[in-house]
Amino acid sequence: MWERQLLYDELQHVEDLCTLLQQQPPIRDKSDRILWCKKKEFSTKKLLQKVDKVTSHTAEVDWLVSSVWVNLAPPKIEFFLWIALLGKLNTKHMLHRKGILPAQALNCNFCGLHIEDVDHLLLSCSFSWSIWSSFTQAFTQRLQQQVIFRQFYEVWIAQKIHNKTKKKLWIVTLFAVSWSL
Repeated sequence: MWERQLLYDELQHVEDLCTLLQQQPPIRDKSDRILWCKKKEFSTKKLLQKVDKVTSHTAEVDWLVSSVWVNLAPPKIEFFLWIALLGKLNTKHMLHRKGILPAQALNCNFCGLHIEDVDHLLLSCSFSWSIWSSFTQAFTQRLQQQVIFRQFYEVWIAQKIHNKTKKKLWIVTLFAVSWSL
């Protein structure tokens, strides 16, 4: 039926689509109609309004994820952090979801106790957290351990450091440690 073997995520989408279609059986003697935006009738005017909203740059932008592009680190490292903040980093958990790794190969390489996802790998693993702690101590900063890397990133970049050079070094440290882990 498919030209190639589907990945795990794609199979999930197909299954979700089939489930959705099964919940909406065809109704005899009733014509189909197009519904738009939460069951409103479609109109070209509404479509153009949506397109205009996107092209006029009023679409929502995730400022936190956009904040990685500060030209303090090589582009590949900024890209890495951008992908991590979006939750799209190819960790063992993500590779399993894509059908690349088997379930028995998901444990973290550092601690071997937990599934390796973005948050665990970059933050909550005891090994990772010990590295973060040593850097915060070196900068004489105090940070609470977060569970979610995105929240940790937000707290890290929001730290009040009045010296511009030290602030840049603080942010570069975030990039370097994340990349190294």
